[in-house]
Amino acid sequence: MAGYVSGLGPWAWVILGVVLIGVEVVAPGSFFVWLGVAALLVGAIDGAFGLPWQGAMLAFAGLSVASMLLGRTFAGRRDEGSADRPTL
Repeated sequence: MAGYVSGLGPWAWVILGVVLIGVEVVAPGSFFVWLGVAALLVGAIDGAFGLPWQGAMLAFAGLSVASMLLGRTFAGRRDEGSADRPTL
């Protein structure tokens, strides 16, 4: 499988990112969107620097954690204002 994916180059990451963001539409919960953002970023980095597949996987793991933490931080700030009107 790694040979097939590495043959696609950075487009494999872009396609994965778009698919993950699309899954977020079907299964909302703001989890897949951050994985999709990380995959798109890895696609951009891979396109610019030509990462080996091991480096791309490590970059995806690190960027997934970072994007989820950032997303959780921003979502936490957004949800703080809605506590005064719980019925909306």
